[in-house]
Amino acid sequence: MAAALVAAAAALGGCDFKQNAIAVSNTSIDFSRNETPYTMYVWNNNAMIVKLTVAVVADEPWILPNVEEIVSAMPEDAEKGPFDKRAVIIRIDRTQLPKGESKGTITLTSKGIKPRTIDIRVWMDADGRQAALNLVNPVATYSKPYVIDFAFGLNDSHGNAVVAEPNQFAVQGFEDNNEIASETGLQLRRAAARQLKLDLVMDYSLAMQNSDGAVEAMEETAKGILLPALNTEALVGVTEFHRDDRDAENVSDFTIDRAYTRARIEAIQPEIVRGWYSGPRLFDAVVESARKFNEGEPLQESRHILLLTAGRDTSSSFTMDDAVYSAAQRGVRVSVVGFGQDVDLPVMLDLTGRTGGIYFPAGQVADLPDAIQRIVDNLAGQYILRWASLRRIDEPFRPSFAIKYGSDRGTFKPDFDFKPGDHAGDPLRGMLRLVNSGTPDSAAVVLRADYLPRFIRELWIHAKSPLAFTASVVSPADDGIVGDWSVQVTEDAERGGQMIHLSSPGAPAPFAAFGPVLRFDFSSPPPADTPLFEEMYIDNSVYEEGVFLVIRGFHNPGLDPRQEAD
Repeated sequence: MAAALVAAAAALGGCDFKQNAIAVSNTSIDFSRNETPYTMYVWNNNAMIVKLTVAVVADEPWILPNVEEIVSAMPEDAEKGPFDKRAVIIRIDRTQLPKGESKGTITLTSKGIKPRTIDIRVWMDADGRQAALNLVNPVATYSKPYVIDFAFGLNDSHGNAVVAEPNQFAVQGFEDNNEIASETGLQLRRAAARQLKLDLVMDYSLAMQNSDGAVEAMEETAKGILLPALNTEALVGVTEFHRDDRDAENVSDFTIDRAYTRARIEAIQPEIVRGWYSGPRLFDAVVESARKFNEGEPLQESRHILLLTAGRDTSSSFTMDDAVYSAAQRGVRVSVVGFGQDVDLPVMLDLTGRTGGIYFPAGQVADLPDAIQRIVDNLAGQYILRWASLRRIDEPFRPSFAIKYGSDRGTFKPDFDFKPGDHAGDPLRGMLRLVNSGTPDSAAVVLRADYLPRFIRELWIHAKSPLAFTASVVSPADDGIVGDWSVQVTEDAERGGQMIHLSSPGAPAPFAAFGPVLRFDFSSPPPADTPLFEEMYIDNSVYEEGVFLVIRGFHNPGLDPRQEAD
């Protein structure tokens, strides 16, 4: 009889027998020109339904809710509550929107329950749709001698990193509106050539520990996806945080030893956390991580913090502004993988946006590998374009560049000029430096070039160490700039130590080149307070026309002291 009545009512269009149960804080959201996410609340207001599962579905791809569903328990009283309110954070992807007004909806549905619809409105002053090739966070830096560098990422129209070999791009440099000549040493390199330095900040606080499988997935994706994908010469450190009454801890200093980094990650739970965890000090951890990057020479490194977190801070003594300042002061970009459904999304987006990083959501444990892979792709999609200006008249000009990949093109011009006199230096003076890449149980250093003059076809390096070492050129696959050169190590009978001879099979090193040159590996670390090298300098007698090369931190007995490294 009841079934017949329902059928009759439906045929007449007279009744809807679905129950009311979905309550919302908003029936419409007008983002207008606002760039920040909006938090609305959804809850179960039906005291007859013990647990209500509500699907969250947007009808437009540019509307981005942070969850696909929420689950809300029944209230004690349908009128007075208390209610189990669940947050839904809504973002707008303005890169998909044309100029003017755009409208869409979010529909909340549950089986047998009346749906609710939230109207979404956005206003765009200009077309935000991305081109096929987009420059991300481009930064211009100028240095001696007359060097112009542009660091940037590349994304396609869908926001995915564009990863390709530098020789697959066509690039043009401009000084004002005049295209520069090939004599300037125009070169595009992967950003890792500058020295990729990454600190992995890992969240072991209560929220992560109570999320089934989250910590294990965080560790396994870091060890199994992130570390193997990085450039061999990339320096990686680890920082962790897990308690409101304890400072974040430096688990591992920067090293190229991947086995050591994996072992230190595996030691965090049994040796540091030891089953005792509580509120997260997320901002404190970012400040602690940023302090691991030295304040000097940020222009010679590509610096990143990767924060893997449940995305909330409860107990830090430092603020968001402190964390941003600490990172910006040292030229560090902070990217975040936010795990779970309770991420404080506006805060995480603010942290990444203000430091030039990127936010990657991982709503479920299964999403973590994809989020880490996107991080890897993003790091690989970072580039540096360099040239050394030939202008000597001290009149300012505005540099810019264009980059082309296939038929797609992108351009960038900074908002400040290059004044040759402010960056004058000796273009015949090459600058190199040693970068420590070892661990407490091993020793390794890499000799890197920050700038090379023209026509360098060989290097004679005098090195004196209390320890035995092997020397090998860094391969082109790891962004080595002399990867096809030969290397020969002989005893230096006259001065003691070793003489290392690198020679090109033909072409000289590129003018104004930068990147890793030579790697030194030692069988064991030296005793405390004992330097790896007592002496290291380059024999400049093989060069003509006044060319000379210096290594930071070492005295060259063949040079006028005024020519030593700054």
